[in-house]
Amino acid sequence: MFPNGNCECLLLVTLFHQKTKSSQKISINNTELEEVKDFKYLGSYISADSNIEKEISTRIRLTAQAFKRLQNIWKSTALHTKTKLKIYTSNVRSVLLHASETWRTNTKVESRLRGFESHCLRCILKIRWQQHVTNVEVNRRSGITNIVQEVKSRRWRWLGHVLRMNKQRHPHKVLRWTPQGQRKRGRPLGTWRRTIEEMKAAGKTWNELNWLAQDRDGWRRFVGALCSTWSEEN
Repeated sequence: MFPNGNCECLLLVTLFHQKTKSSQKISINNTELEEVKDFKYLGSYISADSNIEKEISTRIRLTAQAFKRLQNIWKSTALHTKTKLKIYTSNVRSVLLHASETWRTNTKVESRLRGFESHCLRCILKIRWQQHVTNVEVNRRSGITNIVQEVKSRRWRWLGHVLRMNKQRHPHKVLRWTPQGQRKRGRPLGTWRRTIEEMKAAGKTWNELNWLAQDRDGWRRFVGALCSTWSEEN
């Protein structure tokens, strides 16, 4: 799971970048903190405006490198395809999905993830573009869950973990926190919480989710039901 320290840094960055009429610099031990748009922490890029394009590009680049290093395995005729797919899941896909529990995805990001993984799986399964095989069929042949569904599932499992935390923990505070001051005109920036709220398939209020999350087994069944819904939609 995503380390709590990242949530603490995200809270600090968000607080630091809130534009209010009485904006003040933040200092720790008489050292003024530099204001930056994003920075790397524990292997992930944290952005003040919640934009994850840089993080996604970095993840894809690192995953492509990991995939390329295992070319001898993908081309091997001595290994069964199932073995290759297990190696892909443990050694390659894990790189791509690092800290994906906290991603604020959109249609563009989801399309990039699907396209990249489809390319990897087609190489392993030896499916050429001339065969006109759809991505859905590629996932069916590989037996690997659609990567977008996996990201959503991890996001909801992480939400349950946060909701079960003590209310004084930083991740819980970040989830409930409402920024002070005025924001710029126009559509508000997307947030991780808003991404959760836009999943209308859940049909639950925040109070209902908080109550349901206290039962680990019940929450696990709830997330499993959501995954089935996403699978049917795709």
